[in-house]
Amino acid sequence: MVQGCLSTCGPSALAEDERPSGPKQFGRGVKGQYVHWITQPHPKPETIAKYDLKSPSDFTREEFCELVVKAHGECSVNILETAGFMEPHASGKMHHNCLCRADVTYRWKSTAEQLFDKYKVRVNFGCNIRTWAEGVVYGRVASDHKPPEGLDKSPVQWAKSGDPVKFEDVIPRKWLAEGYQRKTKLSYMAVLDLCREHSIRTDEELWAVASDLEGKGDKALMAFAMESDTEAVMAKVNKAMCAKESLERKKLTRVEILQKCAADSKCSCPTSGLCYNLLKDVLQKNGLDGEFQRLVIGTLQAGRLKQRNLCIIGSANKGQIVSVQTAHEDLPHFQASGHRRLSVGIAAGQGDFVFERL
Repeated sequence: MVQGCLSTCGPSALAEDERPSGPKQFGRGVKGQYVHWITQPHPKPETIAKYDLKSPSDFTREEFCELVVKAHGECSVNILETAGFMEPHASGKMHHNCLCRADVTYRWKSTAEQLFDKYKVRVNFGCNIRTWAEGVVYGRVASDHKPPEGLDKSPVQWAKSGDPVKFEDVIPRKWLAEGYQRKTKLSYMAVLDLCREHSIRTDEELWAVASDLEGKGDKALMAFAMESDTEAVMAKVNKAMCAKESLERKKLTRVEILQKCAADSKCSCPTSGLCYNLLKDVLQKNGLDGEFQRLVIGTLQAGRLKQRNLCIIGSANKGQIVSVQTAHEDLPHFQASGHRRLSVGIAAGQGDFVFERL
């Protein structure tokens, strides 16, 4: 995610998704970082042609790291140590990564501008790497995000002192084992994907699936649940999962919503259509068949106006029989007979509304 971007006349002319980016630059207390993870991605062909930019294939690992150190020096930033990695992008193209450590905290903007304006190199400064250890682990240890085949087999190191710190002295010992792949902390997007995959809709279901996955050796979801307000998380998950449906629903009239529901639903009776036949029979015996359906449909077609709403009342788990209370103006037939509370059933697969007077 882009936390900050350039505003000069050069890089700012690029499309939004092609501008150099990095950690947040502005605000009280933002002093920059000692360590940055710098990436040279592949610019689009038209961007290379327009601005005469260089691509990762124009540099070796050593050359790219040397250029990063040089550009920092020209911006009065003293780099003490670097580590260079060449890794495949999601597109399959290789790109450069340079982990660099300075002697003071600094902001990335001026260096990114220098690389772009003087050396025609577009870079991004990573937002998630803040320490040397984090950078080394990210570059040298496989994870869910970066499988073993995505790691650079021939990284390079440089130190101003002439004696760079070995990667093995920074990485935890157990992570050095052959084939080890660390489990990264689940992001909210990863949790949303898991909820979609396992059809999780409630707090209880989240804990149940987390427990099941933990039993199989995957503790990521359980760790997330232990550290989070799972009820609040599931409220957001359900909102995200229902967002598309809610948007589509807003485009439909009330009658169209019910028609869609009838078309998509299936009767759950032991004998298909039994509920509809029973409710239809009740309506006929009350002498209301046809007339009442027209009144209800008319109310729905009138739109969401004052005193023209059908209000569903009653507790959950009542099957297809719920109570309906309506305004006098909506049902003149029942106003005359003194009935304002009715029992209603919507038979699955049918377009009629069937009511029984209470």
